[in-house]
Order: sequence, then C-alpha cells, then structure tokens
Amino acid sequence: MKMVDEKKHISKKEKIEMSVSIVLYTISLVLAQLPWFVLKGKRYNLYSAYFHVKRYGTSGLSEAGASIWTGNLLLLKIPLIVFGLYELCSVAYIITVILRKDKRLNIIVMVLGYAAMLLHLTTGLATIADRSR
Repeated sequence: MKMVDEKKHISKKEKIEMSVSIVLYTISLVLAQLPWFVLKGKRYNLYSAYFHVKRYGTSGLSEAGASIWTGNLLLLKIPLIVFGLYELCSVAYIITVILRKDKRLNIIVMVLGYAAMLLHLTTGLATIADRSR
C-alpha cells in the first residue's frame, strides 16, 4: 500500500486568493485601530474612546454628544464586544488561510463585521462622537 502525500498542491490562482485574503483582512484590522472617533476635539480609536467615555461620562463629550447619550454604557459596550469578536475571528481566519484549513470563518467574520457596523452607527460611539472634525 502506497502512502499518499498529504501536502495539497496549491495552484497559482489559490495562492493569489490566499494572499489577497491575508492582505485585505490585515488591512481591515490595522484600519480599525486608527483614531476614527473625535471626542471634544481629541481623536481616539474605538477602544480608547470607549474607556474615555466610561471614565468621564458626559463631561468627556461635546455638548451635542452629551445631549444625545443617555449615559447607558451598555449601548456602547455591546457594539464594542461585537467588534472585538470580529477582530478575533478575523485573526483566526487569517491563521486558517495560512495553515490552508477550510474553516469558512470568513462568513462569520462578514456577519460580525456587518453587525458591528450597524451597532456602531445606531447605538455606538459613532452616535456621540463629534461630527465637526
């Protein structure tokens, strides 16, 4: 009985697809860490903005942001948790692509990314951040 070589041959097309996936997911993870949120004239990334609001409450927001926010941290925490799950699944997907495992995590990542976007735009930090800058 012959031993079957378990290494799968990867075509040029598959190599390109893998490379594009890795690059695009890495870019999305890097872009997510940029300071997108402006609170009282100062820029914050998602996590630092959440902790700023958690620490200072409405006094850490502009008048417009303070007038909108009810003070309920759960409305900010849920989108943050969903986004954290998005990032973890993105990293897991990159690892599965590198290891050439077909786990289909990209579908989960897409759903989590869409959910995080909707939550941030409707209840998250995007609703209380300054829009003037």
